[in-house]
Amino acid sequence: MRGFFKSFFAALLALIAFTAIIVVVLVGKFSGFLSPKKPELATKSVLFIDLGQSYKEQEQGNPLADLGAERPVQCARNI
Repeated sequence: MRGFFKSFFAALLALIAFTAIIVVVLVGKFSGFLSPKKPELATKSVLFIDLGQSYKEQEQGNPLADLGAERPVQCARNI
Protein backbone atom coordinates (compact mmCIF):
# COMPACT_ATOMS: atom_id res chain seq x y z
CA MET A 1 0.00 0.00 0.00
CA ARG A 2 2.93 2.29 0.73
CA GLY A 3 4.23 1.85 -2.81
CA PHE A 4 0.86 2.83 -4.23
CA PHE A 5 0.80 6.12 -2.32
CA LYS A 6 4.39 6.84 -3.27
CA SER A 7 3.61 6.36 -6.96
CA PHE A 8 0.33 8.27 -6.70
CA PHE A 9 1.88 11.34 -5.08
CA ALA A 10 4.84 11.25 -7.47
CA ALA A 11 2.45 11.29 -10.43
CA LEU A 12 0.38 14.04 -8.79
CA LEU A 13 3.49 16.15 -8.21
CA ALA A 14 4.58 15.64 -11.83
CA LEU A 15 1.13 16.69 -13.04
CA ILE A 16 1.20 19.85 -10.90
CA ALA A 17 4.72 20.74 -12.06
CA PHE A 18 3.84 20.16 -15.72
CA THR A 19 0.70 22.28 -15.39
CA ALA A 20 2.66 25.11 -13.75
CA ILE A 21 5.25 25.06 -16.55
CA ILE A 22 2.54 25.13 -19.23
CA VAL A 23 0.79 28.06 -17.51
CA VAL A 24 4.05 30.05 -17.35
CA VAL A 25 4.76 29.37 -21.02
CA LEU A 26 1.25 30.35 -22.09
CA VAL A 27 1.28 33.54 -20.01
CA GLY A 28 4.62 34.49 -21.54
CA LYS A 29 3.36 33.80 -25.04
CA PHE A 30 0.14 35.76 -24.66
CA SER A 31 1.84 38.68 -22.90
CA GLY A 32 3.74 39.26 -26.15
CA PHE A 33 0.44 39.93 -27.88
CA LEU A 34 -0.50 42.54 -25.29
CA SER A 35 2.77 44.47 -25.49
CA PRO A 36 2.75 47.73 -27.41
CA LYS A 37 3.57 47.60 -31.10
CA LYS A 38 6.92 48.66 -32.48
CA PRO A 39 7.11 52.31 -33.48
CA GLU A 40 6.62 52.91 -37.17
CA LEU A 41 9.42 54.72 -38.96
CA ALA A 42 8.95 56.98 -41.91
CA THR A 43 10.80 56.26 -45.12
CA LYS A 44 14.28 57.73 -45.33
CA SER A 45 14.49 58.10 -41.56
CA VAL A 46 17.93 58.87 -40.10
CA LEU A 47 19.39 57.60 -36.83
CA PHE A 48 21.17 60.37 -34.95
CA ILE A 49 23.96 59.28 -32.57
CA ASP A 50 25.73 61.85 -30.40
CA LEU A 51 29.43 60.90 -30.66
CA GLY A 52 30.34 63.43 -27.98
CA GLN A 53 29.04 60.94 -25.44
CA SER A 54 31.12 57.90 -24.51
CA TYR A 55 29.65 54.46 -25.12
CA LYS A 56 31.10 51.46 -23.33
CA GLU A 57 31.89 48.40 -25.35
CA GLN A 58 29.77 45.42 -24.46
CA GLU A 59 31.71 42.22 -24.02
CA GLN A 60 30.21 38.96 -25.14
CA GLY A 61 30.94 36.39 -22.45
CA ASN A 62 31.32 32.71 -23.14
CA PRO A 63 28.24 31.01 -21.68
CA LEU A 64 30.03 27.65 -21.66
CA ALA A 65 33.07 28.90 -19.74
CA ASP A 66 31.67 27.61 -16.43
CA LEU A 67 31.57 24.08 -17.81
CA GLY A 68 35.26 23.95 -18.67
CA ALA A 69 38.22 23.66 -16.34
CA GLU A 70 39.89 27.07 -16.24
CA ARG A 71 42.10 26.18 -13.29
CA PRO A 72 44.47 23.23 -13.20
CA VAL A 73 42.88 19.97 -12.20
CA GLN A 74 44.34 18.50 -9.05
CA CYS A 75 44.81 14.79 -8.88
CA ALA A 76 46.22 12.59 -6.15
CA ARG A 77 49.77 12.81 -7.52
CA ASN A 78 49.81 16.63 -7.43
CA ILE A 79 48.74 16.96 -3.79
